[in-house]
Order: sequence, then C-alpha cells, then structure tokens
Amino acid sequence: MSVAVERYLEREEALEAEHKLTRERWARFALTGEARDHADIVKWAGFLPASAAEEK
Repeated sequence: MSVAVERYLEREEALEAEHKLTRERWARFALTGEARDHADIVKWAGFLPASAAEEK
C-alpha cells in the first residue's frame, strides 16, 4: 500500500511542478508578449538528443 501512495504522490508532485512551470511561462508571456514561431521550435527540437523513451 505504501508503494502505491508513494507513486501517487510522485505523479501528483510532477504534475504540480509542470503546472507551476506553465503558470510561470504564461506570466512571462503576459508581461513581455514574447513568443516563438512553431517552425523555430521544430528546428530547435531537431537538435535535442532523443529521449530514452524514444530509443526503445
């Protein structure tokens, strides 16, 4: 039972961290209006290493 609770808490904490990051990004956008074009992001993402999940 405690393993299930630990896993649940880990997932919830990860979700909350993601939500916090999203709120911070939105606040920065609201202040600056700075944004990136989709094509620029796709180009940038092409330089990132493949994740472990994609390598399987």
